[in-house]
Amino acid sequence: SQLEQAGYVTYAFGGGGSLDPDFFSDFQTVVNAKIPGSPDDLELNRPRLQEWLKNHSDEALFLLYNSSALDRPPAATRDGIISRYDEALGQTDNWFGQVWEQVENLGLADSAIVIITGLCGKNLADRSAGVQQNLYQESIRVPLLIRVPGLKLTAPMRISAPVSLTDVCPTLMDMIKRPSAARTDGISLLPLIHRRAPSLDR
Repeated sequence: SQLEQAGYVTYAFGGGGSLDPDFFSDFQTVVNAKIPGSPDDLELNRPRLQEWLKNHSDEALFLLYNSSALDRPPAATRDGIISRYDEALGQTDNWFGQVWEQVENLGLADSAIVIITGLCGKNLADRSAGVQQNLYQESIRVPLLIRVPGLKLTAPMRISAPVSLTDVCPTLMDMIKRPSAARTDGISLLPLIHRRAPSLDR
């Protein structure tokens, strides 16, 4: 893979079930650990992840964590759905805080690129029971958070221009100064992030 050619040690935690197994074929190490019958993969995999960070802290690292922690079993009422979703968000936030604390303790935070996103939005039964079976804004708008090392902001920046998940890989390649794959529908978001352009020409 391009990351491996650039000298990165690649590691994938495939706790979630939303990605095709072939997606992980280019990673040097893959851990696919999930608690049977439960989406609660975070705590199961956290010690392994932290151990890997510790053992490779002097190398260039690329880590992908695919979690299904937000895929809670459906509840009978909308209030129940929201309650389970809020609980899962809190658990995920706490888990990430513990992992990030180790990143800081290992001295990796200053150079760490962090990208957090999701497979789909969550309509939480606002319009229908399905999440991926419609094109309502609640379903097609997904979270996309990007931490760019060295970008000095007084407050988090929100980009209003439409972007796509296909832009994630080109953006990452641009950030590490590597060429994107020849066949990709996405484009780098760095011009937006650095305010060099108000929108992107696709």
